[in-house]
Amino acid sequence: MSFVSQQPQSPLFFTLPLEIRQQIYAHLLPSTTTITQDTSTKSRFPSLRSPFPSEYPSTDFLEKNFSDVRSKPIDNGIVWQRGCTSLLAVNKQMHFECADQMYGTNTFVINISYNCIKFAYRWIVLASNLMPNRDLPFLGFRIGYLARIRNYVVHVEQVDSYTGMVKYNCGGPGLPAGLRQQVSMLVSVMASATESKPLHRLHIYLLDSNQGQIRRLRSIPIQAESNGKPWTVLDPFKVLRNVRMPTITGAVPFDYANGLQEAMQS
Repeated sequence: MSFVSQQPQSPLFFTLPLEIRQQIYAHLLPSTTTITQDTSTKSRFPSLRSPFPSEYPSTDFLEKNFSDVRSKPIDNGIVWQRGCTSLLAVNKQMHFECADQMYGTNTFVINISYNCIKFAYRWIVLASNLMPNRDLPFLGFRIGYLARIRNYVVHVEQVDSYTGMVKYNCGGPGLPAGLRQQVSMLVSVMASATESKPLHRLHIYLLDSNQGQIRRLRSIPIQAESNGKPWTVLDPFKVLRNVRMPTITGAVPFDYANGLQEAMQS
């Protein structure tokens, strides 16, 4: 009796073209989508409001010099549709293909503050139309997965000295220095990822929650220069290259935003 060794056959699924497999993965894996905020949604989520108080009317100075000071909510409407992550445990080939699909095609919302970098995970419950959320340590992900991310929405929150002492027990120059360090840590992750493939979309939103400063800027425009340049905490992003679609909004002057966009696209 003879025994003939047979080579293990590849599953028929992998004989399909990669493009077709990616379409199948897109229907099964978690994915992001954008939910438009209509009137009913805003009434159910009152926290989705403009970072700049509406009781302080904008001035010509701010509208001409800052990229975004109007009533625009920082909520970007990006939510996750939950899916089946068990596909990553099938075999090695499917694991890498699913990881490329899940991390490379979806948009990750990142919140940066003085002492942390958080992944803002918000998902939609279709049965009840609710959108719970949870903040997760972004740098806790494995670097192999972080290197696959190609689409970012980054919220950088800068606070005044009083709020900094209350929340972080830090004030004065230490606040922008700590925030800049967190930005540098995120940029180092992005830079290591762009060595293989460039970033596709990168939307940076600088939120200056110093309402007292906003009030002074709106009432006495000339004080803008004397209050320093809080937007320089975004300087570490200048090391990024070949970003296809960079966008900078928030409490950032037009000239600085345009210069930063050109630097990242070069």
